[in-house]
Amino acid sequence: FYTKRLNITVSISNFVPKPHTPFQWAEQMNIEEMERKHKLLKDIFYRAKHVTLKMHFREKSYLEGFLSRGDEKIGTLLEKVWAKGAKLEDHGRNFQFSRWKEVIEELKLDEKDYLGEKATDIKLPWHMVDIGISDKFYIDELRKAREVDLTPDCRSNCIGCGMKGRVKECGELISDNLNKK
Repeated sequence: FYTKRLNITVSISNFVPKPHTPFQWAEQMNIEEMERKHKLLKDIFYRAKHVTLKMHFREKSYLEGFLSRGDEKIGTLLEKVWAKGAKLEDHGRNFQFSRWKEVIEELKLDEKDYLGEKATDIKLPWHMVDIGISDKFYIDELRKAREVDLTPDCRSNCIGCGMKGRVKECGELISDNLNKK
C-alpha cells in the first residue's frame, strides 16, 4: 500500500462588493477588520502540517473596493496617484499603499462613501450603465443571499431578472434552442 503526503493550499480573498451584483449595496470590511480576520486564520492554520495559507493583500482589496464602487472623483484619484509614481503596481511590484492613502486624504474622499453600506433606494454612480438586470431582482437576490436561499437555474424557467427579450442569450431562448436539438 502506497500513500503520498497530501499538501493543501487554502487561498483566501477578502470580500469586495461589486457594481451590478446583489452585493453592490453591501458594506466592505475595513482594513483593520480584514487584518483581524487574517490573523485569526493564520493562528488557526499555523500548526497545520502540509497546509499552505495564501491571503489576498488587504490593502489591495481596500483599493479594489474604492475603485470598483467609485464615482467621477476616482478619475482624479488615479491621476494624482499616477503623478506620484504609481505605475504597474500589481503583484506587489512597486506597490505603495501609503501614496494611495495620502491622495485619498488629500482629496478628502470619505471611506464610508465608497466602502460603506448603501440604501437600496439610492442611485449609485454606475446606475447610468444599464446592463438589463433590474434593481428589484438584485434586491431580491440580496435578500436570498442573506437567507442562504438559492435561485434556480433560469435555463428551464425564466426567473425575471429583466433580461428576457433583451439578449439572445437569455435563459428562455437558450432552453428553446436546447429543446429543438
